[in-house]
Amino acid sequence: MSKKCEHENFQATVAIGRLTQEEGGPVTHYSAEITVKCADCGLEFEWQGTPIGSSPYHPMVSADLKELRAPLMPPGEQVPEGLPVVSLRVRGEHSDTKH
Repeated sequence: MSKKCEHENFQATVAIGRLTQEEGGPVTHYSAEITVKCADCGLEFEWQGTPIGSSPYHPMVSADLKELRAPLMPPGEQVPEGLPVVSLRVRGEHSDTKH
């Protein structure tokens, strides 16, 4: 019988998105897309307590909870106003937690 993994070592992947308001336009804001898995057994971890969706204004997670999507800007700069936000509300087994 194999021993249960203790998840002592991790691998994080971070992808930085350079985002524009229109196709081919100048970069106006950035996003960090972060995933984490156990380096020993490969189990992908899930982000908790963060809404599902995508927003240039606050962190959100993918529908499978495995990718954190966080807005990112250089110091002193702000994300432009009026950008679209996509969110998903899930009901069911975990409806008592904020996703």
